[in-house]
Amino acid sequence: MTTHTLALAALLVVSVPGAASAQTLAREDLAVERLATLRLSHRGERIDEGLVLLTFGLASVVLGGVAAGVGHDDPWWLGAGLGTAGWGAVNAAFSLGMLDLGGGLARSIDDDRLLRGATREARTRALARDQYASATVLAVNAGLDVFYVATGVLLAVIANLLDTREPALEGYGVAMAAQGVGLLAFDLTVWIRSMERGDELLALEAD
Repeated sequence: MTTHTLALAALLVVSVPGAASAQTLAREDLAVERLATLRLSHRGERIDEGLVLLTFGLASVVLGGVAAGVGHDDPWWLGAGLGTAGWGAVNAAFSLGMLDLGGGLARSIDDDRLLRGATREARTRALARDQYASATVLAVNAGLDVFYVATGVLLAVIANLLDTREPALEGYGVAMAAQGVGLLAFDLTVWIRSMERGDELLALEAD
């Protein structure tokens, strides 16, 4: 065997493991980047969802306040207006937690770019579980929304049937039912999307 052949063989022995290691690192870098890109997309969606809820809440506060102010001499409008404004304030407050105002979620995404191998895979599965857990909470919320609608309708009917009709209670019942319908549409939409986000995260590991 010539010296040239021996040198070539030695070069192959050294370079092949190095090339394999480089390929592994490249795959890991790609997997990390795909996870970060997907999570940034999910973060953007969550912020958009929070803005929808915030807009709904603030619009309810404004419209409810106007209705109560303009119709303060009419108990029905006063009850409906105050009820709408009250529910709107609660919804607006809840929406703030979805906006990542402190940037904690964005920082978490950047920090997770350092994860590799089994640690990254475990983190991805944990993130998927978080999405499914959020979907479960939203499913419960949707059930409560149905309760709000039914209770609001019941209050309005009872208030209208009492011997001494209670227009303020009737107006509040209508407002409660209307808010429940809006929240039901929101929670159902985000519930479905949360399930899809969990599936998208798990799909990264299946590829």
